[in-house]
Amino acid sequence: MIKTANEIEKFDKENVILSNPPKEMVELKTLVLEKLVETGGIIKIFEFGENMVLQEYITLIKFLLEHGVINQLTDIIEVIKSFISLLNGTTDFFTAEEKDYWFKNVKAKQISGGKQSRVDKKPSTRLKKKPKNLVIFEMKKIILDTLETVYCIGKELNLRRIFNTF
Repeated sequence: MIKTANEIEKFDKENVILSNPPKEMVELKTLVLEKLVETGGIIKIFEFGENMVLQEYITLIKFLLEHGVINQLTDIIEVIKSFISLLNGTTDFFTAEEKDYWFKNVKAKQISGGKQSRVDKKPSTRLKKKPKNLVIFEMKKIILDTLETVYCIGKELNLRRIFNTF
């Protein structure tokens, strides 16, 4: 949907974009981006509490993006890469035993030059409706909403460039 100049002006008035965010917001940005990168794109479904915290970090990232606190291209690219890794369900662990086995055996083989894929999961257990899985689904929904926000911000910037040339 293409916005008119009036709609873009209205958007600017309705959405507060911080050009110079407070120091505390910048520190919060640094913390949540570090935590996001620390996940390595791996979700441990058996860690319910950890997943709830990760979901809150993702919600914070969405807020910081929407309000212009995450505004550097390098940070935005890092968010996109991390979010895409989290959306990739082949890296999720369903049990602690699976995670331990992966890091002890398969990861060691990869480091020594052997190739092994994480796609050897049982699909029947992946999508069962359980509270643990619902947190994951909600987290991935927030990620998709945030990626849509990033896309809209980029689209809006392109429109502003076009309107500023006239």
